[in-house]
Amino acid sequence: MKKTKASWRETVSLSRRAFSLWYQRHPALILSATAYIAVHSATPYIAIWFSARIIDELAGQRDTGRLLQLVLLTLGITAALTLLGAVCKRWREQQRSIRYGRTSRIHTEALLDMDFCVLDRQETYDLLSKIRGAQNWNQWGLLRILDCYEQLLEALVRIGGAVALTVGLFISPVPQRSDWLMQLDHPLVLFGLLMLFLGLVLSSAVADDYGTDLYSKMGEEAAQANRRFFFFGFEPVNSASRTLDVRMYRQETICGYYFQNASVFGWDGHISKMMTGPCAGSWAAAAGLEKAFTGVAYVYVCLKAWAGAFGVGAVTQYIGAITAMSQGAISLLKTLIELRSNAPYLKTTFEFLDLPHEMYQGSLTTEK
Repeated sequence: MKKTKASWRETVSLSRRAFSLWYQRHPALILSATAYIAVHSATPYIAIWFSARIIDELAGQRDTGRLLQLVLLTLGITAALTLLGAVCKRWREQQRSIRYGRTSRIHTEALLDMDFCVLDRQETYDLLSKIRGAQNWNQWGLLRILDCYEQLLEALVRIGGAVALTVGLFISPVPQRSDWLMQLDHPLVLFGLLMLFLGLVLSSAVADDYGTDLYSKMGEEAAQANRRFFFFGFEPVNSASRTLDVRMYRQETICGYYFQNASVFGWDGHISKMMTGPCAGSWAAAAGLEKAFTGVAYVYVCLKAWAGAFGVGAVTQYIGAITAMSQGAISLLKTLIELRSNAPYLKTTFEFLDLPHEMYQGSLTTEK
């Protein structure tokens, strides 16, 4: 079955429902991830800001007392945030370590709530098989929502911190003596630079979307290959009832053929060709466009510093912040695309969870 792209409206609806399901059943899983990502993502900006102040002081007044104060503040705040981040990470990892079991419990509880006539339908088992196959393939479905939530939150924190640190880059005027470099402050130049940044970010996201879409469409093929791989590779050995037949009828040659030569995961298999061909090409293009964004930002920052708009410390701050902004913006778009690719799998999951529970509940009157 070919996976079709969901609309953005459907993607948002399904993703919100999946997130709400996780939060209602396991709020600690969401809270631990939120705490860790918030601390982990904000920590680098503290180092960037203080490093810029230290470099400015070294290049300017060289006040020993001021330098000592900045260094101690940098070390103290960074150490405190690192310790807090380690505690939050430990909490997050503890919660994430049993997420597979929690996902299975959601499916199992749905089965236990079903009436036997619904439970015994082949369609019910088919839906559950698709859900588990997609989950084993690449954690598509409910598990993917947890990763996407962390990626979205991290991207938003990165963008917010970077915007706060780069405001001075665009409002710091170039001195009058800089001749042609004064054009860097012209509104058309700033508008063109913004359009170039947006174009690079969107182009990178489109290239990544193409590779991710191809990758997600291989899910059913991979699930079938996994079943064949585990059946011919492990079932004849682990099943005592089959082992005797394998030895008696020399079936190991058949198992060996499918296990080694007929696997879709082989170096000449379809998935391998896709991963080293169109998927790899599109992801490489996306990474190249991301680096181009950083390169353009470097050139603009260096030109304004050359013109005398700000000092060397600000160069460090702006370059670090813009690099983080590019990573955050591209990560945000990639995650939105990933959510859209995950929407068909969530649709299958909720189709299973929404199966009607027709079991009678309550009391029945009996004749005496």
